[in-house]
Amino acid sequence: VAARAVFPPGDARENWAIVRAVSERMKKTLPFNSQAELRRALFDEFPHLGEVDNVPTNRAELVKYSGDGCGPIGHAFSDYHSTNQISRASAVMAEAARSALELDGARISGREMAGSATSDLAV
Repeated sequence: VAARAVFPPGDARENWAIVRAVSERMKKTLPFNSQAELRRALFDEFPHLGEVDNVPTNRAELVKYSGDGCGPIGHAFSDYHSTNQISRASAVMAEAARSALELDGARISGREMAGSATSDLAV
């Protein structure tokens, strides 16, 4: 539950009012005429939504590791910072990635990175 930050500008309406107006046009009028009525209906149907500052306890049990898997789960990418196009196109990011890998003792493939927008790291 949150308080309104600002009023909609000009003739704009709040989201709940738009949905309510559309429901009326569709001849399936929703049973609320204000945000307070909408919240009351939500809290009646889903009481946990009205419990401000209360985090419900989780009744789920932790899954136990059976030991029959393939081994520990690792990261899919050792150079996660180069998984998006913008970072890969940046000479500064390429140099930072090279430095980070060198500090970690990793090996960089023979491809030149610093001036190339399409270079990738291979570990």
